[in-house]
Amino acid sequence: MRLSGMDGKNLNRTMTTHIFNSRVALTLAGLVLALGILGCAAPPPKFRPNLVQAKTAGAEKVTLASTPEVDLPTPDKAPVAGGKDPNAALEQAYGMKLSDDAGKAVIESVVADKPAASAGLMWGDVITSINGSSISDRPAAVKALLEQATWGKPMKVKVDRQQGQQIANLLLAVFGTPDHPERVSADGSPDPTLLKSFGFDIDKLQVSAGRVYSEQSGRQHGLYRLHCAHCHGISGDGAGPTAAFLNPYPRDYRQGKFKFKSTLGAEKPTHADLMRILTDGVPGTAMPSFRILPENEREALVEYVEYLSVRGETEIKLIDRAARGETIPTPAELAGGGPLVPDAEGNVTEPQDENNIVAGVVYTWRMADKKIVAPVAPSEEMTKWLAGEMPKNADGSPASADSPAEKRRLASLARGQAMFYGTAANCFSCHGDSQLGDGQTTDYDFWFQWRKSLDTKPAADRDKVIAEFEALGALPPRNIKPRDLRAGVYRGGRRPLDIYRRIFSGINGTPMPAISVLPAGAAPDPKKGVTTQEIWDLVHFVKSLPYQPLSQPPEQLEALREHQIQ
Repeated sequence: MRLSGMDGKNLNRTMTTHIFNSRVALTLAGLVLALGILGCAAPPPKFRPNLVQAKTAGAEKVTLASTPEVDLPTPDKAPVAGGKDPNAALEQAYGMKLSDDAGKAVIESVVADKPAASAGLMWGDVITSINGSSISDRPAAVKALLEQATWGKPMKVKVDRQQGQQIANLLLAVFGTPDHPERVSADGSPDPTLLKSFGFDIDKLQVSAGRVYSEQSGRQHGLYRLHCAHCHGISGDGAGPTAAFLNPYPRDYRQGKFKFKSTLGAEKPTHADLMRILTDGVPGTAMPSFRILPENEREALVEYVEYLSVRGETEIKLIDRAARGETIPTPAELAGGGPLVPDAEGNVTEPQDENNIVAGVVYTWRMADKKIVAPVAPSEEMTKWLAGEMPKNADGSPASADSPAEKRRLASLARGQAMFYGTAANCFSCHGDSQLGDGQTTDYDFWFQWRKSLDTKPAADRDKVIAEFEALGALPPRNIKPRDLRAGVYRGGRRPLDIYRRIFSGINGTPMPAISVLPAGAAPDPKKGVTTQEIWDLVHFVKSLPYQPLSQPPEQLEALREHQIQ
């Protein structure tokens, strides 16, 4: 793929494809996750496409047999016969019939050709439940079903073409495009003032975005496309041309979830966090170090990644709103609440209007520096142990095993090991009894949690859903594997501080949870949690694993064994 030679027409087509695929994939992912919650047991009946279309169309009063009057949405291309024949109206609009047998409203049949991965799964399960309910409950159940079809937010599962276009126009009006990151004013001219009000550096965005070329002065343009797009995708969706060949997949910025950072839990990373990832890379992955780039170019790329993440998270929130049947805000509402540039103390006023989606997302980024995990300082001895310095005698020789200093070091390792296997940390359940990362191998991270819900489905249904998901251009779902702690390769950084933060607050977007920390002043209770100071013992134990005999290659273990025998 020649990114540098891509013309405007092809670029727009590529971007449109990425945005469309992300939108459809997100809808399918949400559907499958909801299906897991409903717990369908057997393959449910299929539905016509007009069942889904009906939920985004207008409404017409229709009197149904044995049910009160309800608002029944009518598809644009499936007119209802004036409400005179409720059964005909319902069959025409939804592909289902009601029977009036001694005053009992029962759904008898569902006729459709909707693929199994679509809304029919959920509706089919609801209908199965109604048919299995008691006769006296069925009229209320049918009424509830039809009300859900009209206004029920949990059952609304599709964003129609008109809503999709409305969302695309909103993104253009606020963010421009990934190729031209400026909003477009009414006269069609670029207007950077809005993004500036949210604290974005327009000059850095323009240097990173667009086609690849160099000015006569040597200033490089198109930095993101030159260095990042082949893995992370034009829109930051993590599905660039080379992504399918990489394990793990590149990060999808649009969800606003980042794994390796200094901030607590699900908080956004700081600017310094992203700079560190870009500078150092991510060991054990295909993410390389870009230390060779000038610092100003790395700064520009970090700014652009933040822009893509804010833009993508805004798009996802808009899609979610439309799918739940909520009103899509206007451009003024969507981007209200500025300016969001931190004051002298680094504080930003939090937007209160839920329609200010952009302001709400940007606020989480601007407050990241306030959410940094600052560990309690380790003891002086612990600092030396973590640096690999062993206890020594006064003359500088290694301390013996029965020396007080060595006993304290070994006691720290023992406490760390106890936490590793204890209920408070429970590390072994994922990383394995031998710390090789084989405790569990079937879980998924946030980006593929929907796949986990399919494990209870018949194999044929599961394979069909995954095939349809991949056919839309999405990457095949993969399991997430816990870290092999004996390898000594830590993706989030090998500094003791980095490992402390991974343990303390977990790894966002993955099954790695935060450790249970006891409140300050609480009595020690290893079954309920650990103190912040005790976490250093666990860090000490983890850091020691690559140097234990079990972690060495077989030939080294054999040599060590022979040496011990001699």
